[in-house]
Amino acid sequence: MQDINVHGKSFTMTDELIQMMDEMIRRGKIELGFPLCSDNGNVISGTHCIGDACSIKIDAECPHGSERIGSFHTHPMSTSEPSIADIALAMNHYLQEKSLGVDCRGGEMDNTIRCDIVNASDVRKNIKTLLQAYEEMHLKGYTNTPASEFPALQSLFDVIEIPRAAEKPKYGEMRAMSRDEIDFGINKDEMQQAARKLGLSVSSSIPKMKILSMIEKAGYSFVVQPIMSGDRVMYAAKLEKTRNL
Repeated sequence: MQDINVHGKSFTMTDELIQMMDEMIRRGKIELGFPLCSDNGNVISGTHCIGDACSIKIDAECPHGSERIGSFHTHPMSTSEPSIADIALAMNHYLQEKSLGVDCRGGEMDNTIRCDIVNASDVRKNIKTLLQAYEEMHLKGYTNTPASEFPALQSLFDVIEIPRAAEKPKYGEMRAMSRDEIDFGINKDEMQQAARKLGLSVSSSIPKMKILSMIEKAGYSFVVQPIMSGDRVMYAAKLEKTRNL
């Protein structure tokens, strides 16, 4: 159980809610999430949403009679740190009075639930500058860039980490990668190298995902295995014979 303070109001995240977040983090592969809603001060989930390997849109409603305070979503193959898009959306929802500006994420890589809460006075004071800065970053394709690379934006949020209700997953368990994870996490050069190691003939003109289809037809798949490095979890992808998965 965790109490959080949002603009002078106290809300309680129950063990059941944190367990639900925990289970979504463990599922990996694609982003999952839901609205965070307040029912008499207790934080509950709205309708669950499904995204892809690197994004999610949470437009679902809160249960009748409850108030939306923010949202939660997972970051598969990444940490709980927010992206520029994450904090910009939280600011936008707060300013449009769609929520109280709470953005929580569960990171598969750091095995952490982190919540960023809009600092109301700072955001309103700097809103024109912020929106202009975000528009410039959006045009340059920086929206998935970690927010920590833009301290002026990140400083407008209060950060808390939520203690996990469930045991942390065991590291070292190998699992198959989804096609979305492969598309997001393995570049074309790496895909070509993997194909050539299998003796496949590939040219630079062949699209990356077509090379993947060739690898799969040859009886191989990409798998990912978490490896501890100090207190962080890093992920190593490799090829395995499909029949061994």
